[in-house]
Amino acid sequence: MAEEIRIRKLELVVAGDPWGANHLINLSSLYMKRAENLQRMNEAKQADQALQRVEELFARLQRVAGPSHLTWTVGGTMKLLQNKPEEAIALLRKALAID
Repeated sequence: MAEEIRIRKLELVVAGDPWGANHLINLSSLYMKRAENLQRMNEAKQADQALQRVEELFARLQRVAGPSHLTWTVGGTMKLLQNKPEEAIALLRKALAID
């Protein structure tokens, strides 16, 4: 329940500051945690919805903080949760090259 409250609060913050990179990263992390938990509970549809939100946030991050290794770490982790290891490796390598 605390996670849901944190997501709602961060969604409000992002609505007021849609290009704040730190907020986008934090919100993405919460949605990925939610997706991972839902996957463990075999709730694939809900997990996919959470990952869809991460996709949207990742697109914003690329525009706002593309040079940051954190942007590509979010993308790589998201791809791992989507069971797309080749895409995840490419994004995580990009993060490592920057950091």
